[in-house]
Amino acid sequence: MTVTATNGTFAADIAKSDVTVTGLPSGMDYTVTYVDATHITVTLTGQATDHENADDTNVSVTVAQAKVAGATANVSTGNVAIDFND
Repeated sequence: MTVTATNGTFAADIAKSDVTVTGLPSGMDYTVTYVDATHITVTLTGQATDHENADDTNVSVTVAQAKVAGATANVSTGNVAIDFND
């Protein structure tokens, strides 16, 4: 997932410890890569323990305020769907 900052800029030293992915299925993890001042990439890794269609879920990404210049609070994305095939 590419996360774009529209009213601020990401710190070049942003790391996984500065980013939280909520709703991640069990068995999955993520990495964080700084692309440029307005983009980071969050890559989902691993394999979901439960991955039937009934296990579809939504994830969101939250970046710590300290890593977004111009932010007055932590910055979060909207939901992104994870849709498993049966």
